[in-house]
Amino acid sequence: MREGHKTGDQLQAELARARARLAACEARCRAGAKDRVRLAQLAEFVLHNPSPVLRTGLDGLILRLNPAAERVLGLGMLGRSVFDLLPGLQAAVAERRAVWEPLCVEAGFADRWYAFHVVRSEARDGYYIYGNDITERRQAEESLRRTQAILAHSEALLNQTERLARVGGWEFDLASGDISWTRELYRIFGVESSAYDQGDYKRNFDFVDPIWRPSLESAFEILLAEGSPFDLELPITTGDGRRRWIRATAEAERSGGKVGRVYGNIMDITELKESERFREDVERIIRHEIKTPLCGLLSLAELVVARGATERSLQLFPDLVRAVRHVMDIVDSSEKICRMEKGDYALKATWFELGTVVEKLSEELAHMFNRKGCSMVRNAPEGPAMIHGEEFLVADMLSNLLRNAVEASPEGRPVTVSWEVGPDGVIIRVHNMGAVPECVRGRFFEKYATSGKPHGTGLGTYSARLVASAHGGGIGFSSSEAEGTTIEIIMPVPREGRPAR
Repeated sequence: MREGHKTGDQLQAELARARARLAACEARCRAGAKDRVRLAQLAEFVLHNPSPVLRTGLDGLILRLNPAAERVLGLGMLGRSVFDLLPGLQAAVAERRAVWEPLCVEAGFADRWYAFHVVRSEARDGYYIYGNDITERRQAEESLRRTQAILAHSEALLNQTERLARVGGWEFDLASGDISWTRELYRIFGVESSAYDQGDYKRNFDFVDPIWRPSLESAFEILLAEGSPFDLELPITTGDGRRRWIRATAEAERSGGKVGRVYGNIMDITELKESERFREDVERIIRHEIKTPLCGLLSLAELVVARGATERSLQLFPDLVRAVRHVMDIVDSSEKICRMEKGDYALKATWFELGTVVEKLSEELAHMFNRKGCSMVRNAPEGPAMIHGEEFLVADMLSNLLRNAVEASPEGRPVTVSWEVGPDGVIIRVHNMGAVPECVRGRFFEKYATSGKPHGTGLGTYSARLVASAHGGGIGFSSSEAEGTTIEIIMPVPREGRPAR
């Protein structure tokens, strides 16, 4: 066969290759047509998509956007920087320079909110940004936030109310065994919520004093079994060692005829109990103090009945009147002291002379000094020392302090009363050679602070502090084995209306 002529096999092969190339070309044409269709469909989808779609360059300049984006962002956005429209987007994109991850930023336009999802183009020459309307979600989140704020405010208000009322609440779900306490209940019992497990209700009875515990345990078991409520006042020792009084109330909630849940309140009534005790003690002391002037009144009355209205008995009538007035003052002081403790007593002040008060006290307490073999020494400046206040209250205060001083003084040692007048008031000092026990010094003026006195109540110095405070003054003390004890009272005196000396 001559060179240049092809065999039939060769021609057939070339024809097959040509047909294959033609088929491949036709396939590409068909694929291109499909791609064009898909692109057209995609363009149509983007064009009519109700959500905003944008195409930007790496610099953030908007290259294309659909009508929805124009409606959201406004007209004339081509060429504008999307970074100016979406706060925080530029910083987020900058963080992804090295390793790109899709991101989302939220922004509000007019009365709507959108979440803009940002992806980088395959060519890495820009970004596609798709926006979703999240207005309803944002509104739901805002409603939830407001609800949570209201709940937080209500909880804070409840906590404040509980704290002011000193009332804590609890509940016990019998089905689950769960016990819940409010914050105030932890405070009342002196334990931390993070450290104390209140889940075993029988363990909670350990706060109650042993002698009272069976009453609570019995009442609680009846509550669980029968649903009968209870209301008890109980002494407790808190987790931090304080002695308190509580009022415990509880009720039951039935489900299917059985007790399913019990709940109740615990109120701290310590101050109420102390006030009741204080009033009882003051009244007991006053009843005791009334006996002496009443005995005098009785003697005078008997003298008049036995001898008739003689000249001598008539001379005693001024003493009788003073004794009656003294009894009335003693009775009246009970209510005054109790009101002073509450801080709502209005002082009825007049001018009186301190030296005269001390002279009367010297006569009234003479028998007490004589029994102890003590004497009262007075160190006073020349001239009157005028005080503006309630004379009986000041006299009662000094009487209590002098009685305490005589009781604490060693036998035969004097008790000294001294005072000095300054430009702003009168300073009164009561001294004896006895020392205040160390265990009492830190709470000397507190209620019921006493030591070593078989019949002491610890109310003398406490009421003295109340009287001094009611007069706008103050009281303090110093004590040592070598120097004895000195109580100092400062009674301020107003400059206006001060009597001439």
